[in-house]
Amino acid sequence: MNRTLTAIAFLASLTPSVTIAMGVTPSPTTKATALAPKTGDLKILVVEPGGKPMAGARVEITRSAGSCLPMMRTADKSGMIREKGLAEGEYLIVAFNEDNSDFDWCIIRVKAGDGVSLTLSPPAPRH
Repeated sequence: MNRTLTAIAFLASLTPSVTIAMGVTPSPTTKATALAPKTGDLKILVVEPGGKPMAGARVEITRSAGSCLPMMRTADKSGMIREKGLAEGEYLIVAFNEDNSDFDWCIIRVKAGDGVSLTLSPPAPRH
């Protein structure tokens, strides 16, 4: 068995709801059940120390496992950031104040089908 067939056989063993047949063209009525990715949603509100929404705040979202490159997002005029379809797992969330001199952070866990809401309030800029 060559490497390609070994890989296909291995993948087929991981997904029992999907049948892989070599050399068979599925008909238009053939149904394959794919495994849905396990994702959740995240809603972040960034506010100033007094509680006023911080429009334009920069937020980094970094998954603890896997990719270490942060997703960079900017809060809308109401201080909100919405991120949909995040893979299950732990994330480090960092919100920076207006001049990037300080930040607030937390670690959250995203679970499939769940929505996580949090509020971050970075300290006022240093002058």
